[in-house]
Amino acid sequence: MSLVVRTGTWKFALAAGAVAAFLAGRPPASRAQEKTFSAMETLTPWEKYLTSEGIPVHRGFAVQDLMQSKLGPWKRYGCDGAYVYLDGAGGMTTGFILEIQPGKQTLPVKHMYESRVVVLSGQGEAHFWQDGGKKVTARWQKGTMFALPLNVSYEIMNTSKEPARFYGVGWAPLAIDLYRDLDFVFNNKHNFNDRFNGQLDFFKPEPAEFRVGRRDGLGYAVSVTNLIPDVNTIKLYPAGHGAMETAWREAGGSGTTNRHFSMAFDNLDSHVEQFQPAVYEIGHRHGPGANVMYLAGHGYSLIWPPEIGEHPFKDGKGSQVIRVDWGPNTVFVPPLNWYHQHFNPSPEPARFLKVGAFGSRVHIMASKEVFQEYPVVIEYQNEDPAIRQTFAEECVKKGTKPLMPTIERMMELSREEKEKHKK
Repeated sequence: MSLVVRTGTWKFALAAGAVAAFLAGRPPASRAQEKTFSAMETLTPWEKYLTSEGIPVHRGFAVQDLMQSKLGPWKRYGCDGAYVYLDGAGGMTTGFILEIQPGKQTLPVKHMYESRVVVLSGQGEAHFWQDGGKKVTARWQKGTMFALPLNVSYEIMNTSKEPARFYGVGWAPLAIDLYRDLDFVFNNKHNFNDRFNGQLDFFKPEPAEFRVGRRDGLGYAVSVTNLIPDVNTIKLYPAGHGAMETAWREAGGSGTTNRHFSMAFDNLDSHVEQFQPAVYEIGHRHGPGANVMYLAGHGYSLIWPPEIGEHPFKDGKGSQVIRVDWGPNTVFVPPLNWYHQHFNPSPEPARFLKVGAFGSRVHIMASKEVFQEYPVVIEYQNEDPAIRQTFAEECVKKGTKPLMPTIERMMELSREEKEKHKK
C-alpha cells in the first residue's frame, strides 16, 4: 500500500510505514530506519554493552564491601571483574572492579574515555603505551591511585602473592551512549599527545609532601599529579568550612581536612576527605556520578530526593530517606541533586575517597554548571530536627559524646563569619 500526497507541484509517494511518520509530523524514515522506529529501543547503548560484557553488574544505591563483591570472568581484560553501576551514576560514570591473580596480568586494553583506579589489595605495576611507543611503568600497592589516560593502551600486572583487586571509575556510559560504536571506543588509533606522549616519568611517585598547586573556588587544596602513592596516608589540608570548622575546634575536635587531585589532564575529579569523630557533615546536593568510597571509619549516610524537601522526617516523608551504613571499602553514589549527609558517630576519624566524578577542577568546561561545582547546602539551623536527634542516639550506641555545637552557637558563628568577609 502507498499513499500519494499532493502539495502544490510536489508529489510524494509514501510507503505504509512512512504514513504514520508523516501524520505524526516527523520526517519519513529510510528503510533502514523503519525497523528502528517501529520497534523503539528501550535500552541505551550503554545498557546493551553492560549485558554484552557478560560480567556481574552491581546496582542499587551502594555496595557494602568492594572486597566481597561477586565477580565473573571478564573476557576483555582476561581476568575477573564486575561493573558497579549504581543508581546515582546518571549515565555519566560507572565503577568497575578488576581482580588479578598472583603472577598474572590483564590483556592490553585502551578506550575513548578516562578512568581512575585505586588499589584495594596486592602489589605490582601497570604499563602504558601508544602505538609504536615505549612502555611507561606505574608501580602500585594497596592504597595507590593512578589514572588511565585517554585512549592509551595499558596492562596491569600483579607481582604479589595475593589476588590484586582494584576499584575504578570512568565516564564509559557517556562515551558509549554518545558514540554508539564500540569499535570506535575500544579500537581507536588516535593519540592524544597533549595528554600522554610516552613520558617516562609520567607516573613518577610523588613524595608524601608533594605540593598543592592551587586552590579551587571553594578554597580546597588541589594537586596536579598522575599517581598518588597511598590515599590512606596522603597529607590533607584544612577544608576551610568556616563557622563549622570553628565550632568543631571549640568542642575539642580537629575539623575537616581534604585534598583534590587533577590527574592525567583528564575530565574527572577526585578527592580524599577526613572528618573527625562524633560529628556529621552538612547536608548538600550536587551533580551525578560521584563514586564515594570509604577508606576508614564506620558510620552512616542519609540520601533523599529533593522533591520531599529539606525536612523529610518532619513532613512525614521519612520513609523515603535511604540510609547507607558504611565502613572500609563501602561505595555509594548519591543520585543527581539528591540531598545526602555523612555521619560519624564512632570514636575514630572517617576518611573517604571520591574515586571519580565527571568534571575537572582544573580543566574547566562550559558545562561545569551542570555538575554543580558549588553544592547546594542545608545549613545546620535549617535541617530537619530528627537528623540531630538520631545522630545523638547513634553516638550513645558507639560510646561517644556528640561534638556538634548548639544551633544557637552555629548561628552566632555564621554571623561572625559573614561579618569577617565583609571587611
